[in-house]
Amino acid sequence: MRSEGRDRAIAGHCPTEPTSRRWQRRAERTGVCASTVDYFVGDWDGDGRDFLALRRGNKFYVCNTNATGAPVWLANDGREGDEVLVGDWNGDRKDTFAVRRGFTYHVKNTMAGGNADIVLNYGRANDVILVGDWDGNRSDTLGVVRH
Repeated sequence: MRSEGRDRAIAGHCPTEPTSRRWQRRAERTGVCASTVDYFVGDWDGDGRDFLALRRGNKFYVCNTNATGAPVWLANDGREGDEVLVGDWNGDRKDTFAVRRGFTYHVKNTMAGGNADIVLNYGRANDVILVGDWDGNRSDTLGVVRH
């Protein structure tokens, strides 16, 4: 299962972990940091190692290294306030994003911009959604926890 997190930063300052000060200064100059930054973890290039992605509004900053420097990908995806899920949706060993709006999911199989590869309705808008490879076929799918 992939992990996501949310951190409320002090206005004008990025969270200090897990980025370096150099990356933090660059992020502040380029506008990565704001009052809310979402963190995601995934294997973005299929090499078997997970790295961070940051989201501010609908902009994603994806890194494939723990070193300082510019993000590998910069993409706009979804709308501010969308719930974002991370998974390997097509079994190519590369994690990508899916955007959830209520019970509608917009799944992207690449880090390229453009429309979703798959749009589907699943569950109910108030369901808790889990992502995992539930059947061992190397692709992630959605699971529902209903209260």
